[in-house]
Amino acid sequence: MATVVSEIPGRSPRALVVDDSQIARYMLSGQLADLGFKVDLADSAESALARLERGLPDVVFMDHLLPGIDGLEAVRRLRRQTRTASLPIIMYTSQDGEGYVDRARDAGANDIYTKTSDEIRLAVILRRLDLLPKAVNEQAA
Repeated sequence: MATVVSEIPGRSPRALVVDDSQIARYMLSGQLADLGFKVDLADSAESALARLERGLPDVVFMDHLLPGIDGLEAVRRLRRQTRTASLPIIMYTSQDGEGYVDRARDAGANDIYTKTSDEIRLAVILRRLDLLPKAVNEQAA
């Protein structure tokens, strides 16, 4: 059984938030920080892919509509690379229709967190992926 991030004492999990909207990056990074995450930011898929070459976070939140490479294509590229094939990726988007959810999952996204969702939904997703820090997990239990 693999050790999950929440079981490593003294280690805060890391998240990479990829969104071209500064406000959206700010909102999600604040929610993640409240849940015990250290957060890195990228404003495009290209900058995120370059950032991932330097080291992997515990989870990536990828916007769908980005300038240049869109989020779904970025997820497909990450899934094709051995190093990032199993990296948890959550689409962070305003898209929420059933057709979009199917396209996101087909591209390789683990889950979808809509920009209209609240921090409770975020905690549920992170708990399902065993990424919620232990201290937060114990408070929510």
